[in-house]
Amino acid sequence: MPRFPRVVILLVAVIVAVTVAASAAIAFPDRATFQGKGNFKGHSFAKLKDIKGHWAEQDVLEIAAQGIIRGYPDLTFQPNKPVTHAEAIVMLANTLGLEKETPRAARQQLAARLRYRVPAWAESAVAAAVYAGILTEADLAQFRPNQPAKRYEIAVYLVRALKIRLEEQSQVELQFVDEDAIPVWARVYVGLANRERLMLGEHVGQAGFRFQPQRPVKRAEMAALLLRIQEYLQDKLSEIVKEMRLVGTVTAVGEGTLTVKKADGTTVTVAVYEDTLIYLGRERIALEDIDIGATVRVIVADGKALFIRVCPDEACEPVREQDREREQERDRTGQPGREDKEEVEENYEEVTGTITAIVTVDGKTTLKVLSGNRVLDLEVAADAGVEVHNRPATVADLRTGQKVHLEVKNGVVTEIEVVGNGNARGKKD
Repeated sequence: MPRFPRVVILLVAVIVAVTVAASAAIAFPDRATFQGKGNFKGHSFAKLKDIKGHWAEQDVLEIAAQGIIRGYPDLTFQPNKPVTHAEAIVMLANTLGLEKETPRAARQQLAARLRYRVPAWAESAVAAAVYAGILTEADLAQFRPNQPAKRYEIAVYLVRALKIRLEEQSQVELQFVDEDAIPVWARVYVGLANRERLMLGEHVGQAGFRFQPQRPVKRAEMAALLLRIQEYLQDKLSEIVKEMRLVGTVTAVGEGTLTVKKADGTTVTVAVYEDTLIYLGRERIALEDIDIGATVRVIVADGKALFIRVCPDEACEPVREQDREREQERDRTGQPGREDKEEVEENYEEVTGTITAIVTVDGKTTLKVLSGNRVLDLEVAADAGVEVHNRPATVADLRTGQKVHLEVKNGVVTEIEVVGNGNARGKKD
């Protein structure tokens, strides 16, 4: 048996660890499994440590219990982290069960049609999205898998994924104060997503509503959106998701059991453990607090309840309570709510231009970029991602004269892509 140098073994281990960590947050299991007797403490979704008290706490837990969006290895969910295009497509593919319906040939032909390299863990889902019409041929030329997905882009994905019939632009009313920030071609998609209550605008007092089309969608928001998709589709979900979701009316509450009558008249009894997460609105409750006749949605695996959502109304709509609370807080104080403040503070911008100077002082790098008639001085984040002609690179590989596409958050460059050679004699200052 050949012996490999320790450095090779260590390198392979690091690559495997990084790959697992990158995909762990969105992997979808064939079936959830239990560990131990009488509980499911082995399930990481029940241990997520950074969502308690978050406005989407119960939405995150419900979607995580299904395995559609998982937490990270350190047991965080990172609810405010932007979702990338690749992650969003994987989440949609998992929810809709698209990959099983995609011919192998469609997956094999994908690489030749993409301008930007898709991570290996997302290739199958992206191919499935193309086959299903969520991504078009025109999209592939600009599909940037590792960049944050903006609200208007997610609206496009949702409308296409749900096959909502497009209408003439004149028949779809937007009435958003920031309508001009939505690309003209995408306005019909945004209007339909809003009309179908998949993605709603936010009330801003007498000014009306804003959609914030250019703001990236966060992981917690994506969890709520996926739940809305499940409610929208009902019986048209993937087989795995349908098997795990039990929706109906409570007919009996026993000692460690819950019996639910489904819409088709059949009843199902599931085991409920002390550790089962049960929510009424935003409050966590015990099994005995569930009323007979209540509408519930239960995430089930092998006859055992992982998560139970007791609906205060006839339907369980994700995030609606929080939407109302934020509007009430604005009306009461005239100030944005906590989450609104966070969104206002986050300012994303895409900049395309030419590097005219690169200055590094005390380990901090600043780029001077000529973009149209503007000359911008932009600080580069220490962990900024850099690509030079679709290959991973570092800030040290940047040169003056290069044409670049930048992702800028709050005035700091977070992603750099070199899209042109620029001045062949360019150099780093």
